[in-house]
Amino acid sequence: MRLPRLAAAHPGGIAMTSFDLLIRAPRAIMPEGEQPVSIGVSGGRIAWIGAHDARAAAGETVTLDENTVLLPGLVDSHVHICEPGN
Repeated sequence: MRLPRLAAAHPGGIAMTSFDLLIRAPRAIMPEGEQPVSIGVSGGRIAWIGAHDARAAAGETVTLDENTVLLPGLVDSHVHICEPGN
């Protein structure tokens, strides 16, 4: 699935949509390699990926620090699942 990139679609990086959550990550692993991005989430799904400093509206904004690397779509495989009867 190809996600819309706001910076390319709208000069000035102004979001036309409000997101439930905006994640600003100075370090994110993307198909092009590690880069700073902002990620808009709506309805629990990634709806938009844009420039780190793009203007966007969101109900909640999370800003990650330089020591945190965002891996979009990564699921933590180190979970302890207890089935009924365990």
